[in-house]
Amino acid sequence: MTKNAEERLKAVHRKRRIVLFTVIGMLVAVILGVVLYKQLTQEKGPAKATDVSDRVSGDIVTIPLSEVSDGKFHYYSNSIDGVRVRYFIVSDRSAGIRTAFDACDVCYAADKGYAQVGSSAKCMNCGNTFTVSQLGTENQRGGGCWPGYLPHEIKGDNITIELSDLREGKYYFQ
Repeated sequence: MTKNAEERLKAVHRKRRIVLFTVIGMLVAVILGVVLYKQLTQEKGPAKATDVSDRVSGDIVTIPLSEVSDGKFHYYSNSIDGVRVRYFIVSDRSAGIRTAFDACDVCYAADKGYAQVGSSAKCMNCGNTFTVSQLGTENQRGGGCWPGYLPHEIKGDNITIELSDLREGKYYFQ
């Protein structure tokens, strides 16, 4: 084989290696993208809610303040007329205790709920975010994405939520 033919053969092998490594790199990137996407979409509320139907007394759900005083979102659910109604509670030093349905005024049909991102709630359907101080209030935008309003009371060392209020938000989850 001539020196020129050997150099051409080496050049062909180099090009093939470059193409092979490029294809492998692209496959790895796609696989990592799929894995990351699956992890992000698993953050939705329905998977996280703890059923607290056993904490109902009369027409009131009771949750100890000590259970939600860490600044993290705590997801709960109660069965209302056979429908699993989800909500979350968060405690914030400046905003106090906040409660909201784990459903959006507009995006609720997607059934994705909210995830905690830092100290904000992120709609897992449209991506809008809300600070803790915005949670637990009526829709301040007059329409559009907003965490469903869920009133509560503080009684002693507990948060109380009326079943009638959960029943009013049942349509979010049907």
